[in-house]
Amino acid sequence: MKYHHPVEKEITIPYHKEFLDFDEFLGFEAVTNYFRKAGEKVTPRKNSPITYRVGSKKIDFQFKKEGEYLTDTLTDLSVDFIERCAEDKKPFFVYIPFNAPHAPIQAKPEDLKTLFPKRKIGKTGKDNNRERIMAMVHAVDRGVGRIIKTLEKTGQLDNTLIIFAGDNGGEQNLSLSYPMHGFKHEPFDGGIRVPYIVWSKSLQNSESKPDYYDGLVSLCDILPTSLKYVDPSTELASLKSDGTDIMPYLMGKEPPLKGRAYINLRTLNHRSNTWKGGRDTKGKTIGSCIALLVDDCKLMRLAQDSKKQEEYSYAFHHLPNMIGKDRPKAALKEDYYESTDNNHPEKKKAMIKQLEKLLEGTNLD
Repeated sequence: MKYHHPVEKEITIPYHKEFLDFDEFLGFEAVTNYFRKAGEKVTPRKNSPITYRVGSKKIDFQFKKEGEYLTDTLTDLSVDFIERCAEDKKPFFVYIPFNAPHAPIQAKPEDLKTLFPKRKIGKTGKDNNRERIMAMVHAVDRGVGRIIKTLEKTGQLDNTLIIFAGDNGGEQNLSLSYPMHGFKHEPFDGGIRVPYIVWSKSLQNSESKPDYYDGLVSLCDILPTSLKYVDPSTELASLKSDGTDIMPYLMGKEPPLKGRAYINLRTLNHRSNTWKGGRDTKGKTIGSCIALLVDDCKLMRLAQDSKKQEEYSYAFHHLPNMIGKDRPKAALKEDYYESTDNNHPEKKKAMIKQLEKLLEGTNLD
């Protein structure tokens, strides 16, 4: 688990002081180096994993090899945990938030060589950040593969639910989001939508499952979906969760969910810390946006005038029409928030009303 934003330390951690009550936990503070030193201890300092804990006891965890790669370490710990649970015949839950491919952009030379055998790799070589990112993703792929093989070897794969997801879209100049447009920190599909892969033996064997699920899903769906998978008699109403058990929809037993609402908040400008707006580097333009997604439509509420912060404009996108579109110009430019579909005036009007209703009573209006 990695925390490196003030909002996470001030809001998330106080509600999870025991690290979400995980039996075993390895966590990070800030952006940490991937390559570690042999014998290096986990210490509570910046740019280092902050703790390794089993139960309530903090363990003096040390990296074993010189140059040990952190993505591989996370995989090693996960594999070891799964094997111990299998040996003890215990049910388990494993949450593995790989730090890759987040910065710093550091890849294993052997992974670069595997992917780019004709390129000269090294400090004076020709490998670039894009290639390193790809090699870092390759390391994650390798780790996921090892974990699945461990589940198979220990006879647990057929009884395991696997969910793989990302946290946000890719960084500009490092990622390819086509046919979506936009990148991380932007209110467009390329910044909001992430891979979301669900696998179980029952899902694999379902004859009615669609090739893909064309509905809006969220990380909030993981908890109710997992609980229902473990025990179908679980009563989810008591959870008071915003999530839904999506397995019936993935298996094709129910039509795709309609009417789900998702709000995305972006300042679009790291210098602006308020959703009501902040001036850009020239002191003229508000750099904030609240986006509402409902099914295949998106509405963006914009604050663009630094002198009239209570006056908003709205841009409407019909998402199927955005596929393959060129990315808008740089943030805060005129066409960045441009409406691309004027054929759904009633839908736009209804979504404006829905968004304003959702924002009532919040500090975001």
